[in-house]
Amino acid sequence: RYAPVSDVRVRQAIALALDRQRILDLFYPSGSTLATHVPPCVIEGACVGDAWYAQDLVAARALLVEAGYPDGLDLTLSLRETPRAYLPDPVAVATDIQAQLSAVGINVVIDVQESGGYIGKLLSGELRGASFSAALPDYPEAWNSLGIDFGSTSGPAHGDQYPRLVALLDEAQRESDPGARASLFTKINNEIRTQVPVIPIANGASLIGARDVVRGLVASPVAMERLYEVSVEGSDAFTWLQIGRAHV
Repeated sequence: RYAPVSDVRVRQAIALALDRQRILDLFYPSGSTLATHVPPCVIEGACVGDAWYAQDLVAARALLVEAGYPDGLDLTLSLRETPRAYLPDPVAVATDIQAQLSAVGINVVIDVQESGGYIGKLLSGELRGASFSAALPDYPEAWNSLGIDFGSTSGPAHGDQYPRLVALLDEAQRESDPGARASLFTKINNEIRTQVPVIPIANGASLIGARDVVRGLVASPVAMERLYEVSVEGSDAFTWLQIGRAHV
């Protein structure tokens, strides 16, 4: 929606300039994985199509020249400082991205936003340039990981809608045959790779702490623990705290 990232060549150049493995190794806890696609591969049928770009600084610079930025460009990267499992140290990650993109002439200005208003600005499309976000599906299914952000009912968080993505996701939502769905999601993931509305970085590890009397608690890679399988020795109550909300 906003220059310079309204040009797909700039978005592709940013994708090619980043060493995402370095970010994963430096800032994510053990058990986190490099994102080869936007949906995590633990979701059945989600990781089909071509894997994400490997770093290629020469190709990134060439795309910027082609887009009309031979001397580089300025880019605002907005974020909030609040740590999350999917982004443990936002400022540190932003600073590393700033250093990486400077190698191809992109001058990143880090814009730390007030936490309370950040999400509203992100979802309304108010943030210009680049920003940090995460996808936490309502249930572990490929369409739910992508249709919310890029389907026909998606908002402006990632810019204006991409017509081909909308059409493919609408078709995938109606399709029940596994083979046909795999074919559609191959096209969907490849279209995301081409258009670069987002750049997937990492799948954050799921970490859970529990008392030693808790039985049956297994960390879900998509934050959907099966609490009905949990028991507590000597008690008929189980208390669960998640992102500041308590459940009993």
